[in-house]
Amino acid sequence: MLTRPVVTLSLLLTLVQAAQDPQNVFRAGTTLVPVDVRVVDREGKPVTDLAAADFTIRENGVLQSIAHFSTQAFTPEPPAAYPGRPRRAADALELSSQNQRTFLIVLGRGRLQEPSKGLDAMLRFVRETLLPQDMVAVAGWNRATDFTTDHESVAQVIEKFKKAHGLIEAQIVMWQRGLAGRYSGKEMDPGTQKLIDNVFGGPRAPNVRTLGAVSADVDRIEAQKRRAADAAMAGQPLDPIDQVQLDAAAGSLDDMMSIAGQAAGDLGALYRGIEYLRGLAGEKQLIFLSEYGLNLPQVEDDRNVTRTAADARVVLNVIHSGGMPLGGGGAFFAAPAGVIQSGQTARMLAGKTGGLFFAHQFSNASMDADRIDRASRFRYELGYYPTNQNWDGRYRKIAVTVNRPGLTVLTREGFFARKDIPAIDRKGMMIYSRVASAAMFVKPLPDIAITVRSAAARMTGRTGRVTLDISIDLSRVDFLKQGPRNVASIEVAAFAVTDRQQTAGHVWQTAELTYTDARLQEVRVAGLPLQLDVPITAPVKDMKIVVYDYGADLVGSLVAKVTSAK
Repeated sequence: MLTRPVVTLSLLLTLVQAAQDPQNVFRAGTTLVPVDVRVVDREGKPVTDLAAADFTIRENGVLQSIAHFSTQAFTPEPPAAYPGRPRRAADALELSSQNQRTFLIVLGRGRLQEPSKGLDAMLRFVRETLLPQDMVAVAGWNRATDFTTDHESVAQVIEKFKKAHGLIEAQIVMWQRGLAGRYSGKEMDPGTQKLIDNVFGGPRAPNVRTLGAVSADVDRIEAQKRRAADAAMAGQPLDPIDQVQLDAAAGSLDDMMSIAGQAAGDLGALYRGIEYLRGLAGEKQLIFLSEYGLNLPQVEDDRNVTRTAADARVVLNVIHSGGMPLGGGGAFFAAPAGVIQSGQTARMLAGKTGGLFFAHQFSNASMDADRIDRASRFRYELGYYPTNQNWDGRYRKIAVTVNRPGLTVLTREGFFARKDIPAIDRKGMMIYSRVASAAMFVKPLPDIAITVRSAAARMTGRTGRVTLDISIDLSRVDFLKQGPRNVASIEVAAFAVTDRQQTAGHVWQTAELTYTDARLQEVRVAGLPLQLDVPITAPVKDMKIVVYDYGADLVGSLVAKVTSAK
């Protein structure tokens, strides 16, 4: 059955802007502000015997009254006691305990194994350190696994990453430094993309998603990289800001291109991870394993990532696996010029989100991972009603202290003061955001395959209609069992685009699917046939088609050429 929600393109554009602008983050729930706090001693061990009276909370320097206080100890349990996927925030209260943590491991650009054995540390963390019921996923380059309690399946991806990432990184650097990488407009060399897909089990592997850029900061860094190349080719001086980056890279344009490309990739991966974790409930930890860390061109970049993560209640932990920034004497080698200041970025990302930062504090990165695990085994869940009830969307800083000396408090530094918007719930917000982002993203997303049989336009004067005949692959759509039936709901949107890249019409429908077991097996093989009728206000060149499954959180999209109907 198809239903037709009321949707306007202006709403899509507003939602895309909201997703990209940290000042426009939608908050849901109540005016009770949740504050997750971890307290550790000098050796990094969690302190578990504090009471509400031991804590003080200030918002923008103003003392607040603690209205909620509880504790959560994370102890081993069988994975079967929990659902097969992480809980969404829409299905849980803002302050509700569950004995399950969610970890996203983001494998950054560069060489991650030596000298600190960074990838070995992640393998040990996944296989031996995680609690049996913990959810974990891994992201690398432009691919990511789904969250799962099957830790070994994630470890196998990391094993493949460990074997292949040296070659892949070398090819990416060559691509970025070459003319094809600078001017082709492609994010990745096709041959390199194939190697990346193989690490994650192939381009159509189950439980693997394709990641698209979500941050305006990434676009800005890529534009800066291209401007530098243009100036060099024309023999002209660089823009002053680009020149600063070039000077930081020890005077080499190639080095600048590599550093900027690496920063863009890592920054995009962090934003994508944060925004995905935002929609999940419970303890959310992101571990960013990087060679030398992020070297961002402006201080506001550090601040934007930090505030986005803090508002999403995502803890950022950073491990640098490359050489000692100032030369370690003996065991480690010095980091390249221009990335020394990345340690300041890492300290901000971790320190202001309640996480930990390690740059060779220990000889082996496994000890870093152990500290992260230990600190997250126990948390205090505090909440307060702000004395300032003016929900103006501004960022407010939170300061939490304890009255016992010698302890370290790990918590987020703030949030965006924005109340619930009753017209759009969390599920609806995620659906609109995912579809809108995919509609605006220029490259196809293959996680749900779409086949276009025909896209024919009929014009009558200045108006007309495009008839789309498509088939949707349901093999990765998340069906739930309800008695003898299997049910799912997918969003199907189509946008008509003129030769000037302007929208001339669109439709958005929700397909409610209900199948018996036998019929489900048939449609998983044959696909779901759909016909869409799109009214248009001008001649169009292409149709952008987007399919989204909220249950699996997977998006498929493609662009189809429009022909004239006979």
